[in-house]
Amino acid sequence: MALDFTTPADLENALRKAMEAMRRGPVESWERRDIVLALLVSLHFSDESGRRLAGPLSHVFEDSASARPLGGLPPGDRPALVRRFLLRAAAAVRRLDEGVQSRLMEAFEGVRLDFESLAYPEALGDAVESFLGESQASVRFSGEHYTPRGLVDLLTEIARPRDGMRIYDPFCGTGGMLLHAKRYVDAHGDDSRRPDLAGQDVNAVTAELGALNLYLNRIPLAALEQGDSFVAAPPGVGDVDLVLSAPPFGLHLREDQAQALDRYTSCGSVSERGPADWPLMEYMLRMVTRRRGSVCTVVSHGPLFRAGRDQAVRSALLDADVVEAVIGLAPNLFSSTAIAPCVLLLRAPGGKAGQRHGKVLFVDASREYRRGPDRNVMRSEHIERIVSAVRGFADVDRFARVVDRSHIAANGDILDIRRYVDSAPLPEPQSLQAHMSGGMPVAEIDEKKTLLDAYGIKPGQLFARRYGDAAFMDFLPPPERPDARKLTELAQDREQRLGAALGEWWERAAGDVARLAPEESSLESTDRRMGRLRRALLDAWNASVTAPGVLEAGSLSAAFTDWWHESGPQLRTFARRGRLLPPVEDLSALREGMEAKIDGLAVARRRELVETYERWQQKYGLSFREIESQLTGPSAGFVQNNPWSRRSAWDLSSMNGAGVADRRRQTAQSIYALTDTEKTVEGALAKLDVDELMALLPVLAAEPESEDEVDRLLLRDVVRAARTGTSGRLTEEPGGVPAVEARHLTERGFSPTVLRRRRADAPPRDAEMLVRGDVLLTARVMAGRGYRAIVWEEQLPRATYSGSVLRLTPDTERVLPGYLAIWLSHRAVHPRLYAQARQSRDALFDLPAGRLLNVEIELPSLRDQQRILDGTSALAGQRELRYAQLAKLDLIKRTMLRDLESDRTSVDYAS
Repeated sequence: MALDFTTPADLENALRKAMEAMRRGPVESWERRDIVLALLVSLHFSDESGRRLAGPLSHVFEDSASARPLGGLPPGDRPALVRRFLLRAAAAVRRLDEGVQSRLMEAFEGVRLDFESLAYPEALGDAVESFLGESQASVRFSGEHYTPRGLVDLLTEIARPRDGMRIYDPFCGTGGMLLHAKRYVDAHGDDSRRPDLAGQDVNAVTAELGALNLYLNRIPLAALEQGDSFVAAPPGVGDVDLVLSAPPFGLHLREDQAQALDRYTSCGSVSERGPADWPLMEYMLRMVTRRRGSVCTVVSHGPLFRAGRDQAVRSALLDADVVEAVIGLAPNLFSSTAIAPCVLLLRAPGGKAGQRHGKVLFVDASREYRRGPDRNVMRSEHIERIVSAVRGFADVDRFARVVDRSHIAANGDILDIRRYVDSAPLPEPQSLQAHMSGGMPVAEIDEKKTLLDAYGIKPGQLFARRYGDAAFMDFLPPPERPDARKLTELAQDREQRLGAALGEWWERAAGDVARLAPEESSLESTDRRMGRLRRALLDAWNASVTAPGVLEAGSLSAAFTDWWHESGPQLRTFARRGRLLPPVEDLSALREGMEAKIDGLAVARRRELVETYERWQQKYGLSFREIESQLTGPSAGFVQNNPWSRRSAWDLSSMNGAGVADRRRQTAQSIYALTDTEKTVEGALAKLDVDELMALLPVLAAEPESEDEVDRLLLRDVVRAARTGTSGRLTEEPGGVPAVEARHLTERGFSPTVLRRRRADAPPRDAEMLVRGDVLLTARVMAGRGYRAIVWEEQLPRATYSGSVLRLTPDTERVLPGYLAIWLSHRAVHPRLYAQARQSRDALFDLPAGRLLNVEIELPSLRDQQRILDGTSALAGQRELRYAQLAKLDLIKRTMLRDLESDRTSVDYAS
């Protein structure tokens, strides 16, 4: 059924088609953006008047600019800004030929743009805001940037604007900060007053875009002008309650700007030669002083520690007790700079809450981000954690710290966050006693108490108590030891409770959402109804979904925030039209969206549980003593040939009773013995290399007429297919199919380190997917390793392979996959492979699949192949034990060396 309104998808498609119409042309990228927006707003004005304009686009823009009144814009500077924008776009569009202009008009054909025809009134503004974000508003002068959505949301959540507040942004850009402040008030407000919004920007282009953005988002009463905020605020903007701004980085002042800011400084005259950061802070603080307001702004880290005048201003502001929080964020959040920003929360003198007087909160949120394709992104869970720390104003281990004024003074009034908060990850705890003799330290189990309690799991379900030693528990015997399936079963009860709580929440929420449908008698605005609905849904959410305790409160809060943002267009359409956006037919789709989010969080939480136990088992599940026993038998049989064992050093607690000097000496002697043992193990590994080499040599050296039944055939006779993987199209972003690369094929088999994936927009075909029994070969000689081959045993549930890997499908009636992998990895075979690679035209001598099939292979009977395979498998088992032994030795030695270097040899090694 045809819709009688314009959907967000219609607007998105029209904007995309318009940009594609100008993909090649005599205009710059920022001019293309401006032409599209000018066309959008001109057609909107004409649709509002009931008569769509036609003709050359330059005339359309000029006619729109000369209309009186201009699209219903309020009096003030904003109509002039919009007119200027349209006239500038008219000059640019004249450089486009008639065909391009015709395609531009066709992009919006059939798309009604008046507010009444939209799915919901703010749809046009949402489309424009998204369009501006994607086009990354062009850089005009030093330090200017488009503020990312995550940072805008963070500042708004920290500042907490309220109804009736006077809010000002002296560097408003495209108006995003003011827009989100208004949306925050709508979502959290409880009366009918509106925030009083004002903004100013010195850049004509961004001020014009800001005027358009606020108008199309249905914010008609915001006072937005072009002007220099350093010199004067806009007329009518006096004292305010909140300054919310993200100024450009690295600004320096002109002489007239410095003289204007002299009125607000408390530390001598402002120089035009110095940076503008702190003079700007003083200016913004002066604007909120009379109304005891707040300043929430963004700076670089330089102002936090620079000496000279910057230090004098910092000291003055700290003495005035106006600095409440200093928050360091991740680098590379902006599209135009990799600078790591810092958020400052300032309060007017006397504006701090009582318990915060004389204190400053430092937050190191430099790790709160997710890597995106071209920049880092702050998501809701990161924002939630930062905001919770700011509102809680308490110490959070390795994240936030409340510091007294006296301590800051002792540090020279430097506000560098790293000076007060150490957010570096702690090293993985290591118990030498557990590594040597086995067992699991109870202290490390206690560190994961929150995770285990979330699922109601007791340590006794994972480990056995050790009698006589309360500091350790023992791993259960292998048949009883929990695996991923068992841990999933243990988590099932709490996850079912979480699902039931989510269903209970939706039962209550569905009725509230249904009442959002339009009523003839209702005079309440959609914004207020949406705000009331959000509060009702959030209250029910906190009362029900948090109860099972599986997921952390911050994760649940972030999930609700994301769901609300994503469901916003559907809910607003429902409030306006009484129906949802196609293809969604009923409200159950909103429930499914939330269920998908919670399911994803639950899976991640369960994965954390499984990985935690697997990490414990990998670390301590096989002790050094057990490795030695498996390799050489009971201890009586190997003491004589193991330097470490000769010292009878399984129990390191014998060091605890000696003096510091004796402990240091004993530790040094232990390190000597460990080093000797490392050499012994490395020698054993070298002997295994020889044994593996010898295992296949009789076959390779067999004479054609000998009694040994060894055939010599070309690989093409025993391999059904040989293919090289697809080069390129790989990314580290999650979501695609993982690709096996040459670096993943090692002498120890498949090593899934740093998996890259095929991009979601270029998925592999079915024929490119790996299947059990495939033999994978490196297409290039690996440094120091030659060629490597493995048998694919579905080490990953789904996987493809890259251009650095050859995939062979063996004829299993003639050759076993394991034998083929052993033969291809054998050093005596590599010269044959390399000879074929040398004949290729590839500059790196990659081995072509076609030439590989020309190589001759020695092929014993299937029974002899299996015998060779069994022998090499036994050698591989010994090799794995030796590697595990070597890793244990290295870890123990490094731990002892670190303790010796830091003079911690008096510390109990078992702790």
